[in-house]
Amino acid sequence: MSESDKPTAEEQLQRIEDALLESLLNASPEELREEISAAGGDPDALIADVEATIAAAKAACARQRLQDARAELAEWRDHKETADTESFAAARDKLQRVRSGDKASNEKMMLAARKEKGLSDSDFGGLLEDLVDLEKLEGTDEDE
Repeated sequence: MSESDKPTAEEQLQRIEDALLESLLNASPEELREEISAAGGDPDALIADVEATIAAAKAACARQRLQDARAELAEWRDHKETADTESFAAARDKLQRVRSGDKASNEKMMLAARKEKGLSDSDFGGLLEDLVDLEKLEGTDEDE
């Protein structure tokens, strides 16, 4: 056997670890309890420790997923608010241009809807929201 064919110390340790893990995985629960007791350990206490470690790991993963989800939601909200603010401003400008184009028909339409009282702030806001939604739909149609 040449020098290059010999496994390194790290490879030997890896093989030993693999064999130990294989023997643990293939052992029955009774055999494992006997081995733990023979080594002076308490199988029930060891099982409780392992279950507690698993529960702690699950809780830590759940906390991390929740934290990640909160961060993603905050990022989405920031982006959405920025996009909505920009869209809203553009829609407001467009609506003002439309309204300023024909004052007579514009006033009649709005007065008829409001019983001769004119356009309220909430009506104007609703029109802007509708215009923003329409522009989004138009943009979706062009993308397809």
